[in-house]
Amino acid sequence: MVAMSLGTTEWILAPVVVALVACISVLAWAETAIGRTSRARAAAMVDQLGPRAERVLRLASAPERYVNVMLLLLLMLQLTEATLVGVLGARLFGPVGLVVATILNVVVVFVVAEAAPKTWALEHPESALLAAPLVEMLAGFPPLRWLSRSLIGMSNVVLPGKGRREGPYLSDEEIVHFATEALEAEVIEEHERDMIESVLDFGDTLVREVMVPRPEMVTVAGDTPLDDAIDLALRRGLTRMPVHDGDADDIATVVNIKDALRRVREGRGGDTVSSVAAPALLVPELIAVNRVLPQMRHARTHMAIVFDEHGGTAGLVTMEDLLEELVGEIEDETDRHEPLARRRDDGSVMLRGSLSIDDANEHLETNLTDHPEEALPEGDWESVGGLIVEQLGRPAALGDEVLADGLRLAVQEMRGRRIMWVLVEAQAGDGAPDENDHLRDERNHHDV
Repeated sequence: MVAMSLGTTEWILAPVVVALVACISVLAWAETAIGRTSRARAAAMVDQLGPRAERVLRLASAPERYVNVMLLLLLMLQLTEATLVGVLGARLFGPVGLVVATILNVVVVFVVAEAAPKTWALEHPESALLAAPLVEMLAGFPPLRWLSRSLIGMSNVVLPGKGRREGPYLSDEEIVHFATEALEAEVIEEHERDMIESVLDFGDTLVREVMVPRPEMVTVAGDTPLDDAIDLALRRGLTRMPVHDGDADDIATVVNIKDALRRVREGRGGDTVSSVAAPALLVPELIAVNRVLPQMRHARTHMAIVFDEHGGTAGLVTMEDLLEELVGEIEDETDRHEPLARRRDDGSVMLRGSLSIDDANEHLETNLTDHPEEALPEGDWESVGGLIVEQLGRPAALGDEVLADGLRLAVQEMRGRRIMWVLVEAQAGDGAPDENDHLRDERNHHDV
């Protein structure tokens, strides 16, 4: 016979259970409202709403102050509520009532005390203003704080350590992923998404990846008259030029054409370049670009001379080169735009020898783009010309060819020892050597 009479105990337990469920709902809302408010968002709320949001900022800046206390309090209330529901069900309906009460409790607590309040908190982030006083009061309640610290200490005995003190963080890949999602949701523009990715990549880019290599540098001798130096700068569309004393490996100064023009206006066009040249900022080629930009600002210069591991001149880098890594190509009326790649009617592509492998992958649209580390042979090179020289094992000559990932790269134009243009086309027979391969290999062997 199942007892169904309601005694004094049952009349007391029922409202207590309801009150506990209500408390759990409020705490779940408050914990979610504060926990999902980032420090940046809290700071923005302070800017918009003033002192009213300072509590939110304090909690968001130090989540360790409240997280453990809130989780402990929620756990205590949930266990107490579940125990009382079990007792109430057993007293009213016996063993069957215990099972039924447990099932109903799971459903009710999940819907009323978990899903509903947390969802509401996520949909109304401004409710963090209301939740902050409650969370701060509970987090500062001494008995709860002491109990939480004691339990954390016990957990450290079981699992030695001091816990994770730093806040949550996002990797660069996650940030780019979120930016892509924001783009798809039309929250940001494509150029804004590209800017975010460029900023994240900025610290990983080395100076030698963006510098003007030494063979492409336009330099001027220190004993050159200012009139001649200005003519050279005008022809090449330059505002600054490195100054050498007969050896391009020994560049210590840079001439600013504005200084040269000022001297010419004073009627001293016959003075030498050295008389107006200023000390150059010297940076190593393996330094990250995000470390060079502050150096340029501190030195108040727009150009730095890049030196290699042996102390020789490797190239130069300008502030424009660095900024282009962030905002993309910057062109003015003096720039002479030369294409880095040209696609021909037969499907082959002409690439500049100085083009980086990453940019070449984009132009070629092959699996080099997806798996460059697997498709290309290893070596200390970064450009298309460097790949060819690495594969040949000697200086390149006009007509030399190498193979990479089913593509044939042939040297089409040389300037001295520099590879200017490379023809890239699919390998004949889908990777099978043609009848001229043996002759080319034999010629290359004799060239070596």
